[in-house]
Amino acid sequence: MAYVWGHPVLRSIAVTSAVVNLFASTALAQIVLYAKRQLSASDGEVSFLIAAGAGGVVLVSLVTSRLRRFPLGRVLVVSVALNGITILGMGLTSNYVVAVVLWAINNAMTVLFSINTMTLRQQIVPDRLLGRVMTVSLVLAWSVIPVGALAGGFVVARTSIGPVLIAIGVVIVVTSAVAAGSALGRARAVPDEPGGDRDDQAVDGRVEAR
Repeated sequence: MAYVWGHPVLRSIAVTSAVVNLFASTALAQIVLYAKRQLSASDGEVSFLIAAGAGGVVLVSLVTSRLRRFPLGRVLVVSVALNGITILGMGLTSNYVVAVVLWAINNAMTVLFSINTMTLRQQIVPDRLLGRVMTVSLVLAWSVIPVGALAGGFVVARTSIGPVLIAIGVVIVVTSAVAAGSALGRARAVPDEPGGDRDDQAVDGRVEAR
């Protein structure tokens, strides 16, 4: 915990992940309600909407390696911003086809963020601490999901799903703007160097947070 919180990049990843998961968990928990109430979708259309999210995950996982030409911090910030924009768009639309596209992009951006933050942690953290840092990071990021889903459901039950998604989208977009100005936004992947010692080159975080 001390290592994660003391490292500017790891701390920024933890805070950004926790905020996004806290709010975005409502979108996933309420996806069936959203499809039924706002999109007037049939049962089959609800299934296809959910499957579109899985399709987005598969597609982005196939092209993630090609994004290495871009600064890693920029990819992470853009993925968070698009996550918020797609949720915001879903709150504004009642068009089924548009919602399917937005949900696919949303799921793709979630996985893009996860893949690249995992990569960044593996490059920053010494081997002797990697397992513990990964565990702490995931606990910080995932423990808020049930809290967010429960709170979101409470709010949705007393309002409606559309305005809640709009508010969530705005919060996540603002979070991406804050992340852009943090160490996360300046992070860069460490080039692969055969025979290099990651414990020595990345332990203080200077390589990826300049």
